[in-house]
Amino acid sequence: MSAVYIHYPFCTRKCFYCDFYSVNAPTTQSDYIDILCREIEMRCSGLGRPLLSSLFVGGGTPSLMSGKDMEKIMNALHSNFTFDEEAELSMESNPASLDLQNLIDYRSAGINRLSIGIQSFIADELIFLQRLHSPNEAEAAFEAARKAGFDNINIDLMFSVPGQTRDTLKYSLEKAIRIAPEHISAYSLIYEQGTPLYKAAEAGTISRVDDDNDAENYELVIDTLTDAGYRQYEVSNFAQPGKECRHNLKYWSGDEYFAFGPAAHGYLNNTRYANIRNLTEYTKMISNTKFPTDSSEILTTENKLAEAIFLGLRSGGLTWQKFREQFDIDIKSVSSKIFNELIKGNY
Repeated sequence: MSAVYIHYPFCTRKCFYCDFYSVNAPTTQSDYIDILCREIEMRCSGLGRPLLSSLFVGGGTPSLMSGKDMEKIMNALHSNFTFDEEAELSMESNPASLDLQNLIDYRSAGINRLSIGIQSFIADELIFLQRLHSPNEAEAAFEAARKAGFDNINIDLMFSVPGQTRDTLKYSLEKAIRIAPEHISAYSLIYEQGTPLYKAAEAGTISRVDDDNDAENYELVIDTLTDAGYRQYEVSNFAQPGKECRHNLKYWSGDEYFAFGPAAHGYLNNTRYANIRNLTEYTKMISNTKFPTDSSEILTTENKLAEAIFLGLRSGGLTWQKFREQFDIDIKSVSSKIFNELIKGNY
């Protein structure tokens, strides 16, 4: 079964820590939606409607999209894929751009899982992160999603934010637990090279949280969410039983997936590809009936083996039998020296 990632490249304002490709949102995005649907048709031509089991619409800020545009995307997918009856269809959203009516429209278009980028329930931390919403608006967006019929919701939280204390982190975690989303993604703030946040840290105007405190914050996240009944199934992801993100599990299992939109990365036919990271060029290439691929790489057996190890270790672990069946390698035997050294070191 296939997975699909769609990149929606528009934002009202780019957060200063974000490294994902985005541009300022125009008054209307309908032209982009039309081009995106053409890419879907181009990449799926002759494939005979693959079975789609999961979709993730990321960005950017997909919740700036109208319900009509979301419906147009879903129609294009239905024309080119056969949807599994239990397909997980997710989209990212920003609390500042969510209201009850557009949530109802997304639900009506077929979206059945919502990811809300809350990041914190502390006003000063949201101001530091240059988010457009307040804690009250974050909670109101979550409540509106429930009213719109979403029964599978993720919220994003961030820790090791400069100025954050153990108490404020604990408050955000406990607030998240009280509103009871099915899934929580908790990330340590990353200083991506080239972002304004990175430049500020390099200039010394922002002090990074040191590694020891970052580790203690992470332990607090794990302990608090685990005690509340959330199971950690990947380094940054926690879910109520049965609510793991099936789309992300496909990434971590090394499965193939389609990707559409500028800067989107896909993996098909043993080849990983990246679309061009420029909306103007992306539009021009598709208008000229050219695939908007910027780069591609055919994965070797060695690539796949390495990825199976590190993806397994960051999520569900390594199964000796499955690894042997996939690569004809007894990893315990081949790596016994490494394992023995780790055991001796009490790891």
